[in-house]
Parts: sequence; structure tokens; C-alpha cells
Amino acid sequence: MLDIDYFKRINDTYGHDVGDAVLRGFAEILHEQMRDSDILVRYGGEEFVVLLTHADAVVALEIANRILDCVRNTAIAPLDVGDVRCSIGVSSWTPEVPCSAAELLKEADRRLYHAKHNGRDQVVIDYESPRSLR
Repeated sequence: MLDIDYFKRINDTYGHDVGDAVLRGFAEILHEQMRDSDILVRYGGEEFVVLLTHADAVVALEIANRILDCVRNTAIAPLDVGDVRCSIGVSSWTPEVPCSAAELLKEADRRLYHAKHNGRDQVVIDYESPRSLR
């Protein structure tokens, strides 16, 4: 699960037209970093969900870090490089610890919340150590 950091500030500062352009640019970055088999959905507001098919936690972390790095280093819409950042929460399904799709999404949301409340602009795949390309 991904969320654009301080999106309300972008809308309030630059207007909703720029906010919409940022959403489109962010979605393009996500799509470019995904594999053909992955699924991208806008979950609500500035939140997105990416379903990575046939990917373990290691692959998910690699893709999440690629997305984070690309967002950090891209001028999105009319904004400058670095003006748009995001937070990412990663959860993964394993046969050893099976769960429902709803539980998987809820865990990704909790990890996203953890990333937001512990500095933003990072990937959280577990609660002990946020991981990113800083």
C-alpha cells in the first residue's frame, strides 16, 4: 500500500489541478516500476495498492525501494524533483502464515501507517526496521 506524503499540502498550495496531475504522475511511476503481471489500483484519495503476483517479501521490498527512489528523483507534474515523496507499507502472503486478502490488505495498511508516523518517505516491511534507500 502506498500513500503520497503531505498530499493535502500539495492540493492546498498548488490547487486541485496540480494535485490531480501529481496523482497521474505518481500512478505512472508506479506502473513503470511494476511488472506486467502486477495489478495497480487507486484505493482512495492519494492511496494506491499494488498487488505483486508471484513475489516474495524480498522481491516486494526491491520493487518498493525502486518506487521510493524513482518518486524521490522525479519531477512529478509541475513540481520539482523531491517535492513529491511517498510512504509504503508492504505485507506478503506465505503458505507458512496464510491469511485472507482482507487481512493482507489490513497489515499493509498498518505498515503504511507505521511508515507515516515514523518519518514518512520510507518503506516498512516489518515493524522493527523501516527500510529504504536513504
